[in-house]
Amino acid sequence: MDSRYRNLSIIVTILVVVATAFFLVPEATIPVPEPGPVLGNDFDQGLDNLKDIFDSKGIELFNPGFIADLTSLDTVQLSSINSDLQNFKSNLNSYNSESKAALIEVTDICIDFVDFAKKNQEFDAKLDAVSAVNLSDYCAYTVLFESRDLIGRERMDLLENIDSSISSFNAQYPSQSQASNLDKVTVINIGVELAENQFKMEEATTELKQSCGGI
Repeated sequence: MDSRYRNLSIIVTILVVVATAFFLVPEATIPVPEPGPVLGNDFDQGLDNLKDIFDSKGIELFNPGFIADLTSLDTVQLSSINSDLQNFKSNLNSYNSESKAALIEVTDICIDFVDFAKKNQEFDAKLDAVSAVNLSDYCAYTVLFESRDLIGRERMDLLENIDSSISSFNAQYPSQSQASNLDKVTVINIGVELAENQFKMEEATTELKQSCGGI
Protein backbone atom coordinates (compact mmCIF):
# COMPACT_ATOMS: atom_id res chain seq x y z
CA MET A 1 0.00 0.00 0.00
CA ASP A 2 1.24 3.43 -0.88
CA SER A 3 2.63 5.19 2.21
CA ARG A 4 0.34 8.17 1.60
CA TYR A 5 -2.78 6.03 1.79
CA ARG A 6 -1.43 4.12 4.78
CA ASN A 7 -0.92 7.40 6.69
CA LEU A 8 -4.37 8.59 5.70
CA SER A 9 -5.86 5.31 6.95
CA ILE A 10 -4.13 5.73 10.31
CA ILE A 11 -5.40 9.31 10.69
CA VAL A 12 -8.98 8.28 9.87
CA THR A 13 -8.78 5.41 12.39
CA ILE A 14 -7.57 7.78 15.12
CA LEU A 15 -10.38 10.25 14.40
CA VAL A 16 -12.99 7.46 14.53
CA VAL A 17 -11.64 6.23 17.88
CA VAL A 18 -11.63 9.74 19.37
CA ALA A 19 -15.15 10.47 18.14
CA THR A 20 -16.43 7.14 19.48
CA ALA A 21 -14.82 7.76 22.85
CA PHE A 22 -16.39 11.22 23.06
CA PHE A 23 -19.91 9.90 22.49
CA LEU A 24 -19.41 7.01 24.91
CA VAL A 25 -18.32 9.22 27.82
CA PRO A 26 -21.21 9.58 30.27
CA GLU A 27 -22.77 13.03 30.18
CA ALA A 28 -22.09 13.56 33.87
CA THR A 29 -18.32 13.31 33.34
CA ILE A 30 -18.26 16.10 30.77
CA PRO A 31 -17.22 19.26 32.60
CA VAL A 32 -19.88 21.94 32.49
CA PRO A 33 -18.69 25.51 32.92
CA GLU A 34 -19.89 27.16 36.12
CA PRO A 35 -22.33 30.00 35.46
CA GLY A 36 -20.74 33.38 36.04
CA PRO A 37 -22.09 35.77 38.63
CA VAL A 38 -25.14 37.74 37.58
CA LEU A 39 -24.08 41.34 38.07
CA GLY A 40 -26.69 43.96 38.77
CA ASN A 41 -25.08 46.37 36.34
CA ASP A 42 -28.11 47.42 34.38
CA PHE A 43 -29.86 50.74 35.03
CA ASP A 44 -33.24 49.21 34.21
CA GLN A 45 -32.74 46.56 36.88
CA GLY A 46 -31.92 49.20 39.47
CA LEU A 47 -34.86 51.28 38.30
CA ASP A 48 -37.18 48.32 38.86
CA ASN A 49 -35.89 48.08 42.43
CA LEU A 50 -36.59 51.77 42.95
CA LYS A 51 -40.10 51.35 41.57
CA ASP A 52 -40.71 48.48 44.00
CA ILE A 53 -39.90 50.77 46.93
CA PHE A 54 -42.65 53.16 45.90
CA ASP A 55 -45.03 50.43 44.71
CA SER A 56 -45.01 49.05 48.25
CA LYS A 57 -46.74 52.29 49.32
CA GLY A 58 -49.14 52.31 46.37
CA ILE A 59 -47.21 54.95 44.41
CA GLU A 60 -46.06 54.72 40.79
CA LEU A 61 -42.61 56.27 40.49
CA PHE A 62 -42.57 59.47 38.40
CA ASN A 63 -46.11 59.01 37.13
CA PRO A 64 -48.16 62.19 36.45
CA GLY A 65 -49.59 62.19 39.98
CA PHE A 66 -46.33 61.22 41.69
CA ILE A 67 -45.87 64.39 43.78
CA ALA A 68 -49.51 64.54 44.90
CA ASP A 69 -49.49 60.83 45.81
CA LEU A 70 -46.25 61.20 47.75
CA THR A 71 -47.45 64.19 49.76
CA SER A 72 -50.59 62.25 50.71
CA LEU A 73 -48.56 59.68 52.67
CA ASP A 74 -48.17 59.95 56.43
CA THR A 75 -44.90 60.54 58.26
CA VAL A 76 -44.32 56.85 59.01
CA GLN A 77 -44.73 55.85 55.37
CA LEU A 78 -42.43 58.63 54.17
CA SER A 79 -39.78 57.63 56.72
CA SER A 80 -40.05 54.02 55.56
CA ILE A 81 -39.52 55.04 51.92
CA ASN A 82 -36.58 57.24 52.89
CA SER A 83 -34.95 54.37 54.79
CA ASP A 84 -35.42 52.00 51.83
CA LEU A 85 -33.95 54.57 49.44
CA GLN A 86 -30.90 55.07 51.65
CA ASN A 87 -30.35 51.31 51.84
CA PHE A 88 -30.72 50.95 48.09
CA LYS A 89 -28.22 53.75 47.50
CA SER A 90 -25.64 52.14 49.78
CA ASN A 91 -25.82 48.80 47.93
CA LEU A 92 -24.94 49.78 44.38
CA ASN A 93 -21.36 48.49 44.23
CA SER A 94 -22.26 45.57 41.93
CA TYR A 95 -23.46 47.92 39.18
CA ASN A 96 -21.22 49.20 36.43
CA SER A 97 -19.88 52.71 36.87
CA GLU A 98 -22.35 54.46 34.54
CA SER A 99 -25.42 52.69 35.90
CA LYS A 100 -24.25 53.25 39.47
CA ALA A 101 -23.69 56.98 38.91
CA ALA A 102 -27.09 57.39 37.24
CA LEU A 103 -28.87 55.39 39.95
CA ILE A 104 -27.23 57.42 42.71
CA GLU A 105 -28.46 60.64 41.11
CA VAL A 106 -31.99 59.43 40.51
CA THR A 107 -32.14 58.04 44.05
CA ASP A 108 -31.03 61.40 45.43
CA ILE A 109 -33.86 63.02 43.48
CA CYS A 110 -36.29 60.53 45.00
CA ILE A 111 -34.94 61.32 48.48
CA ASP A 112 -35.40 65.04 47.81
CA PHE A 113 -39.00 64.40 46.78
CA VAL A 114 -39.59 62.52 50.04
CA ASP A 115 -38.00 65.39 51.98
CA PHE A 116 -40.27 67.80 50.14
CA ALA A 117 -43.32 65.74 51.10
CA LYS A 118 -42.18 65.77 54.75
CA LYS A 119 -41.59 69.50 54.65
CA ASN A 120 -45.03 69.95 53.11
CA GLN A 121 -46.53 68.13 56.08
CA GLU A 122 -44.61 70.37 58.49
CA PHE A 123 -45.94 73.38 56.64
CA ASP A 124 -49.52 72.12 56.79
CA ALA A 125 -49.14 71.55 60.54
CA LYS A 126 -47.96 75.15 60.96
CA LEU A 127 -50.89 76.37 58.88
CA ASP A 128 -53.26 74.50 61.18
CA ALA A 129 -51.56 76.05 64.21
CA VAL A 130 -51.86 79.54 62.73
CA SER A 131 -55.52 78.95 61.88
CA ALA A 132 -56.19 78.01 65.49
CA VAL A 133 -54.97 81.41 66.77
CA ASN A 134 -57.64 83.99 67.49
CA LEU A 135 -57.30 87.21 65.55
CA SER A 136 -57.06 89.20 68.77
CA ASP A 137 -54.03 87.10 69.82
CA TYR A 138 -52.03 87.48 66.60
CA CYS A 139 -49.50 89.85 68.13
CA ALA A 140 -48.65 87.25 70.77
CA TYR A 141 -47.94 84.66 68.08
CA THR A 142 -45.75 86.49 65.58
CA VAL A 143 -43.04 83.87 66.18
CA LEU A 144 -45.48 81.21 64.99
CA PHE A 145 -46.13 83.16 61.78
CA GLU A 146 -42.39 83.54 61.22
CA SER A 147 -41.90 79.82 61.81
CA ARG A 148 -44.56 79.04 59.22
CA ASP A 149 -42.84 81.33 56.72
CA LEU A 150 -39.45 79.73 57.39
CA ILE A 151 -40.78 76.24 56.69
CA GLY A 152 -42.46 77.57 53.57
CA ARG A 153 -39.15 78.98 52.40
CA GLU A 154 -37.37 75.68 53.09
CA ARG A 155 -40.06 73.89 51.11
CA MET A 156 -39.47 76.20 48.16
CA ASP A 157 -35.71 75.69 48.37
CA LEU A 158 -36.20 71.93 48.22
CA LEU A 159 -38.38 72.25 45.14
CA GLU A 160 -35.82 74.48 43.42
CA ASN A 161 -33.11 71.92 44.19
CA ILE A 162 -35.28 69.12 42.76
CA ASP A 163 -35.92 71.11 39.60
CA SER A 164 -32.19 71.75 39.14
CA SER A 165 -31.31 68.10 39.79
CA ILE A 166 -33.89 66.86 37.28
CA SER A 167 -32.59 69.23 34.60
CA SER A 168 -29.03 68.07 35.24
CA PHE A 169 -30.03 64.38 35.12
CA ASN A 170 -32.01 64.84 31.91
CA ALA A 171 -29.01 66.46 30.24
CA GLN A 172 -26.42 63.95 31.46
CA TYR A 173 -28.45 60.74 31.17
CA PRO A 174 -31.10 61.29 28.47
CA SER A 175 -31.82 57.59 27.82
CA GLN A 176 -32.06 56.76 31.54
CA SER A 177 -34.26 59.80 32.05
CA GLN A 178 -36.61 58.56 29.35
CA ALA A 179 -36.64 55.03 30.76
CA SER A 180 -37.59 56.30 34.21
CA ASN A 181 -40.10 58.93 32.95
CA LEU A 182 -38.16 61.53 34.91
CA ASP A 183 -38.03 63.61 31.74
CA LYS A 184 -41.81 64.02 32.07
CA VAL A 185 -41.70 65.26 35.67
CA THR A 186 -42.08 69.03 35.98
CA VAL A 187 -42.20 71.02 39.19
CA ILE A 188 -42.24 74.50 37.68
CA ASN A 189 -46.02 74.93 38.06
CA ILE A 190 -45.91 73.88 41.69
CA GLY A 191 -42.94 76.17 42.24
CA VAL A 192 -44.72 79.20 40.79
CA GLU A 193 -47.77 78.60 42.97
CA LEU A 194 -45.66 78.12 46.09
CA ALA A 195 -43.66 81.27 45.33
CA GLU A 196 -46.82 83.34 45.01
CA ASN A 197 -48.22 82.02 48.28
CA GLN A 198 -44.87 82.43 50.01
CA PHE A 199 -44.64 86.08 48.99
CA LYS A 200 -48.15 86.77 50.30
CA MET A 201 -47.45 85.02 53.61
CA GLU A 202 -44.18 86.82 54.24
CA GLU A 203 -45.76 90.15 53.31
CA ALA A 204 -48.65 89.49 55.72
CA THR A 205 -46.23 88.57 58.51
CA THR A 206 -44.25 91.78 57.96
CA GLU A 207 -47.44 93.84 58.10
CA LEU A 208 -48.55 91.98 61.23
CA LYS A 209 -45.26 92.72 63.02
CA GLN A 210 -45.50 96.39 62.03
CA SER A 211 -49.08 96.65 63.29
CA CYS A 212 -48.02 95.00 66.54
CA GLY A 213 -45.46 97.69 67.24
CA GLY A 214 -42.60 96.22 65.26
CA ILE A 215 -42.12 93.20 67.54
